[in-house]
Amino acid sequence: MKRVMPQICFAAFVSVGVAFATEYAPNEIANIPWGSADDALSITEPHIEGEGTEEAFREPGMGPKTACVDRNENLIFSSADLNYLKGFDLDGQLLFDLMKEGIPICQRLSGSAVKSLIVDSSFIYIISASGLPIIPIIDYEGNIVDSLTPYGEETTIEIGYLALNYEGSLSIMGFIRGQFQSDIWVVTLRGNEYIPGGSLAFLASNGSYYSAGAPPPNTLRFIKYENPDTAGVTPTKETKYIEFPGDSLDSAGIINGGDGSKLYVHIRKFINDDFMFEVWEFDLQYNLLAKAIFPLAENKYDWFITPFVSRDGAIYEFRCLDDGLHVVKWTKE
Repeated sequence: MKRVMPQICFAAFVSVGVAFATEYAPNEIANIPWGSADDALSITEPHIEGEGTEEAFREPGMGPKTACVDRNENLIFSSADLNYLKGFDLDGQLLFDLMKEGIPICQRLSGSAVKSLIVDSSFIYIISASGLPIIPIIDYEGNIVDSLTPYGEETTIEIGYLALNYEGSLSIMGFIRGQFQSDIWVVTLRGNEYIPGGSLAFLASNGSYYSAGAPPPNTLRFIKYENPDTAGVTPTKETKYIEFPGDSLDSAGIINGGDGSKLYVHIRKFINDDFMFEVWEFDLQYNLLAKAIFPLAENKYDWFITPFVSRDGAIYEFRCLDDGLHVVKWTKE
C-alpha cells in the first residue's frame, strides 16, 4: 500500500524574551528516605568498573523510574530495575507495597517487574516489563479490578506505552518485538471502545497533538499535528521554531498533564559541565507564560525522575538528594 507523506509547514524562527507577571514557587510537601525498609525507596549509586584503566565502564545507578500523584495527592513510585511499586501519603507514611509475595498483582504479572504505569483516580494501569498483551488495572490493595486487551489476549502484539489524556481517554501503543519501528499499532480507548489511531504525544483541548524538541543550541521546536493513523502517519503537520538567546537547551519534551489548555515542556540545560532542569509553561499559541526552575542539587546517586503535572496545573518535582526523595510542589504565586 502506498503511504502518503504528511504535509509539513515550517514557520520562521522567532526570538523570545519574556518578563513573567507570575512565576512558579516551590513548596516541599514530602520526604521519603532511601533504604530497604518497607516505608523507604530503594536506590543504588553509580559504579565505575575498572576505574583508572582504559577499559573503565560506568555502570549507572538504579532507583524509582516512574512517579505519579493521584487526586488525593498520594505519591506512587515504581522501579523496573529494583522491582517495587509503592504508595505514600504526604506524611511519608506507606500506603501500599504491591510487589510483595502474596499480593494478587504479583501473580498476574508472573513475577515480572513493572515497566511503567499511570494513575487515574485511585486505580493503577500497569505495563509489564515482560511485554504482555494485557494492561492490568489494580486498586491500592493489589486487586485486579479490570484489564485492558486492546489487541486481544491471543496476539503477538505487546503493550509498549500508554498516555492518559486530559479528557480521560487512553492512548495505547503496541508493537511486535523484533519488527521495525514503523510496524506499530496505536489505538485510543474512549469509554468502552477501542478506536484506531491516536498518539502518545500530548492531546490538547483544541483536538490537536503536540510534541517538543530542542535543536541545538538555543532553539525550542514545537510540532502540532492531527490524529495519526495506526502506523503513526499524520495528514498534516505544523512546525514552529522559537529561539531563546542565552539559553543552552540540551533536550525538551512535553509532559502529558494539565487540563489540555497549556503545554508543559520539560527542559534540560547544560550549564557549567552540569545539567539543570526546568518546566516551561506555554499556551497553545506557543507563548511562554511561566517557568519552574529546579535548583541544581548534586548528590551521590546522580538520579532524576521526570516531573509530574496534575490536572490543575501543579508541577511536582522529585528531587533525589543524599538523604532521600524530596517531593516539591510548584504552584503559581
